[in-house]
Amino acid sequence: MSAQDPREFRLKSRRFEIVRVLGQGGMGVVYEARDREREATVALKMLRSIGAQARVRLKQEFRALQGIHHPNLVSLGELLEDDGELFFTMELVVGEDFIEHVRPRSERAAGRESRLREIDLETRVSGADADADGPAAWHWLSRRGDHFDETKLRDAFLKLARGIEALHAADKVHRDIKPSNVLVTAGGRVVILDFGVVLDAARGEREGAVVGTAHFMAPEQAAGGRVGPEADWYSVGAMLYLALTGFFPFQLAPEVALDFKQAVEPTRPSLVSAEPIPQDLEALCVDLLRLDPAQR
Repeated sequence: MSAQDPREFRLKSRRFEIVRVLGQGGMGVVYEARDREREATVALKMLRSIGAQARVRLKQEFRALQGIHHPNLVSLGELLEDDGELFFTMELVVGEDFIEHVRPRSERAAGRESRLREIDLETRVSGADADADGPAAWHWLSRRGDHFDETKLRDAFLKLARGIEALHAADKVHRDIKPSNVLVTAGGRVVILDFGVVLDAARGEREGAVVGTAHFMAPEQAAGGRVGPEADWYSVGAMLYLALTGFFPFQLAPEVALDFKQAVEPTRPSLVSAEPIPQDLEALCVDLLRLDPAQR
């Protein structure tokens, strides 16, 4: 079966009709599907094969997540089984990712990103020493748009924070907060997606394993240490940094950024951005990106 071609993927159950692939990661593949029983379109995530004990833990964790209801968290549907394979349904959210929403791309920025895709990024380590208008790929890799929209940013950030607070109030840690996991709908609703890493923890993932996304994960997460709510707030801080400046907190190759973030705190946004940064947003960003989890 090719995960990229939904025409090659079939469930034995006739309840769901697979429409297209939405994305895939370490835990499985996400499809857009039509639920014939409920006459609704949903997101359907097929899970990688797991053992019997892990299945029990996953089902328990799924039920707990299923009970969390908040407008800024994606709604989970059902955990089901098809020919021995587990999958679950969830609300299908249509929108743009958080950074695309707060840093709309101009034609110039879109053209610049298109040119950079043609550069062999494998040969680049860091563009940190490049001139602001230079061609270094890593220097521009994260750039989204030329300016941030302060009104959009303040509104969307508040909603994102409320969603994170709701998750933490239920004693859950997301562990993979990043722009592609936070969508903003046309109506302005901010929705946190993908509890896959939360569910991975329920599957008995070994202590010390590093999971998450390099540019957004917390230092203690990068080190394979205990991951608590503070790690999610660090990820939120990294998103805010990207929103304010157009750059990652450590504008380096992912594997290098993982090492740096365990040793130092990033440069203040105002020293990186080409445009003025509101003082309160900069102070919040700096506090969220503290090395010490207790200071976030």
